[in-house]
Amino acid sequence: MPYSPWLIRAVGARDLLLGLGLLARPESPSWRTARFVNDVMDTSLIGAAALRPSTNRRRLAAFAAVAAGIILLDKRTAAASASASAAPGQTDPASGARPAAPAVL
Repeated sequence: MPYSPWLIRAVGARDLLLGLGLLARPESPSWRTARFVNDVMDTSLIGAAALRPSTNRRRLAAFAAVAAGIILLDKRTAAASASASAAPGQTDPASGARPAAPAVL
């Protein structure tokens, strides 16, 4: 039983919306965090596909590996963006770390 067309369209629309948001406001940590949350939702779809007996396991494993790499990059970008926009002395909510003091030359 294949995924329904509305689910595939909804995932595509969600990705387009996030892409437009990132293009419109690349400095916004909110869009980067939303991208990471988007990746987590995609992971749940990979898990659902793994439960299907008709799933091509090799293809799913390759897709999961690519998705894991993208998730790591998005998480890193969201954390870096959040720490760059944090006020001095405040803890970064994405990583729990305090931003580094600027270097004096």
